Amino acid sequence: MLRDRRSSFFASAAAVLFLGQAAALAQIAPARTIEELKTETQARADRNAYPLTGLKPADVRAALSNIATLDRDEWAAAWSAVAATYEASATTAEAAGRIAATMFVVYPPGIASIVPGERLDQRAQPVLDYLDMFERGANLFPGFEVET
Repeated sequence: MLRDRRSSFFASAAAVLFLGQAAALAQIAPARTIEELKTETQARADRNAYPLTGLKPADVRAALSNIATLDRDEWAAAWSAVAATYEASATTAEAAGRIAATMFVVYPPGIASIVPGERLDQRAQPVLDYLDMFERGANLFPGFEVET
């Protein structure tokens, strides 16, 4: 009798494991071609759908036009090029009155002078002025990149 219970238990456990794996495997998306992936990505941007919420469809189109393979580095470079157009136009002057999303660490000494959640008001102005000066100085010596 004990042997029958064990056999029944193991059979039930095996069935549960099998069905659980079958459900998990059913959720894995089939492989897509690069063109299918690009088409779906653009469609999501056009309807402002996740994970492209808030991105401009024209920016997505520009990034996708520079992608020909599924290589992650190629995708990263294409999206980084789109971001660079915005980054180039951003200045610390635009930061006035906004709220910091990241730490501002001035090096040396390497201590955070502005922390996330802090409003960039008059108290933060000396740090913003320093960053402006640092950017102007860094632009005098091309070849040195700013760490972010």
